[in-house]
Amino acid sequence: MKNSNAGFTMIELLAAVVVLGILMIVAVPTVTNVLNDSKNKTYIDDSIRLISTFDNQMRKDNMMPVPAINCCIAMNLTYLDNNTFNDAPYDGEYDRLYSFVIAKRKTTYEYDYYVRLVEKLPKGSGHKGVDLEILDKGADATKVDLYDRNAKDVLVKNVSTGSLFDLGKNTISNMASDLKANYGIECYDASNNACIIVYAPNMEDEDE
Repeated sequence: MKNSNAGFTMIELLAAVVVLGILMIVAVPTVTNVLNDSKNKTYIDDSIRLISTFDNQMRKDNMMPVPAINCCIAMNLTYLDNNTFNDAPYDGEYDRLYSFVIAKRKTTYEYDYYVRLVEKLPKGSGHKGVDLEILDKGADATKVDLYDRNAKDVLVKNVSTGSLFDLGKNTISNMASDLKANYGIECYDASNNACIIVYAPNMEDEDE
């Protein structure tokens, strides 16, 4: 009778280990990319949700002043949050002072909405998120917007701390100048005066 051996030879075991290693090399980056892709989509979803919260706040508060045409109104996350923005994608926390929505009034009934929603990454490794991207680009084919879900790799980025500013600790003129120079968002009235209505804790309205 032929002798049957159910075990593996050393060569077979080594071959199996090599194959398993190759599969891990291929699979791990793929899984990581899928997870990061999902996290970046969360930034986009939360940004749209924050704009919706902003819009609801404007609609329900009859005492809130309406900006003039070409002027802006801004609210930071501290002012807007109703404890629904507690979980950030990369296990840090959303920066409540540096994250905000700003709306520029285009016509009597139309606004352009921009959002900065940035996460303070764990271990002091900086900020990441959406940096003053527009909700709806309209007919402007030169831009991407938050509805361009496939553009998440462009919309989500590491954000330099030096480019961030606290709405509540800045002057209106400085904010308007920064928004125009760095983001192309112009908040100036017909007389070329900076005009931004700000809702943020500890606001220092030094321009009054």
